[in-house]
Formats: sequence, C-alpha cells, structure tokens
Amino acid sequence: MIRFSIAGWRARNAAPVWGPFGWERAAGDCFRGQEGRGTRDGRGSLYLCTVEGNPGYQECHILTGHILREWWNGQFSMNKAVFLDRDGVIIRKPSEGEYVTRWEEMEVLPGVAEAIGLLNRSKFRVLVVSNQRCVAKGLVTAHDLESMHRRMCEQLAAAGATIDGVYYCPHEKRPACSCRKPAPGMLLDAARKYQLDLAASWMIGDSEVDVEAGRNAGCKTARLLESNIADDKADVVAPSLGEVINRILHLEKRIGLVAARSSY
Repeated sequence: MIRFSIAGWRARNAAPVWGPFGWERAAGDCFRGQEGRGTRDGRGSLYLCTVEGNPGYQECHILTGHILREWWNGQFSMNKAVFLDRDGVIIRKPSEGEYVTRWEEMEVLPGVAEAIGLLNRSKFRVLVVSNQRCVAKGLVTAHDLESMHRRMCEQLAAAGATIDGVYYCPHEKRPACSCRKPAPGMLLDAARKYQLDLAASWMIGDSEVDVEAGRNAGCKTARLLESNIADDKADVVAPSLGEVINRILHLEKRIGLVAARSSY
C-alpha cells in the first residue's frame, strides 16, 4: 500500500528532506528503483513500499517517483512567459512615423483576446514589451501612456485575457539605453520580477527588432508576417497572433511529449 501526504519523507540513507534539491535527490532513489523504506515524521508522512528484489514493488516505487517529480516541477519550477510587442501585435499599428497617443486611437486587433486567453490557460505569463519613444518626443506623458495601458489590460481582461505586466521604453534611439529593443532590458527586468525561465519563454513581434530582442534575451522567437514572406531568424512565422500561438502551443506539446518519454 502507498499512502502519502505532501509534507516530507525519508529514503534509505537520506536525511529528512524539505528543500528543493534534497527532495529531488531522495526522490531520485525511487526513480532508479533503489531500496527505500517510508518512515513516519512528526510533520507528515509518505509511506513507500520497499523494493527488496520484488519487481512489483519496484514498479510501484518508480511510478510514485514520477508522480512526485511531476508535482514538484509543477509547484516549484520557474515560470515561462510569452512577451508580446504592442503595436501590430495587440493593437492596430499606426502609420509609419506616427504614434498612438490617445486611448481613442488604441484599437485591439481581432482575435487578440482569444489568443491571449489561450496562453493564460496554457500556464504562460503574458507580458507586453514595447518601444515608446513618443514619451521622449513629448507627444504623450508617461502618466497618460500608463493610463492607456491600464485601460487596454482592463478591456482585454473583460474579454477573458489576462496581461500580467506592461513594460515600455520611453527613451529616444540616442543615446542608446538598455531597455529599447533590440536590447533585452525589458525582458530581463520581467524575468527577475516573475522568476522566468527565458529559455522556455517566447518573444512575439512583427519586426526584426522584436525577434532580435528575444534572441538577445535567450528566448525562442515568433514573428507576425504575411504567409508569403520568409524570416530565417524567427523560430515561428505566421500572419496573425492566433496562428502564431497555436503553432507555439503545438511545438510546446511536442517538446513536452518528448521530455516525458525521455524521463522513463
């Protein structure tokens, strides 16, 4: 019989383990089918059948080890995120040389709320990273820009799409700063705040600058482009945010299946 409560357990020749690395080390004894006896602890218990040469008990140990590892990864692994450019990805892009400076000019593109909602349900954090030199040009104040971003997030939330944070660079192109894309500063700041695994995260934009920023941060990248245009720098190319996200989730599912198979 196996009985466990998620509080702690001991394996043979292992001290009580409550921290992340010790816990995994002890669980590793189960993965490899080594002998281990469950012991009772005052703060909780996990009873594991011993193996001692019994193949049925070995299988029981291995299965339990995988269950525990999956629980551990789900609870304590770093987060993954999708970074979205704003203009041309979430809202309609203004004409070349122009900027969105009023809420009335901010038009959310069709299908965006549904696409972001799909990311939310797939356990990705969703973060906006946008170059907004219109602030440096004096066309809009930082306060008014942040107010527009707040209203944009509220509108999307009402449609079932959650944006976890909005980052923008208010600076001019010169002198160079660490946050204006293609520099990775905004992505790195978000990674520190949200404990993100950047290698497991994606940057989605509609320009080479967005793709380069994602690559500079160590992310996988996707670009919105017409279907007849090629981009050999982005990992995924599609004409709309919804199509890009569907392709990303398909890739993530395949990666997850491969990882699951390799763990057995």
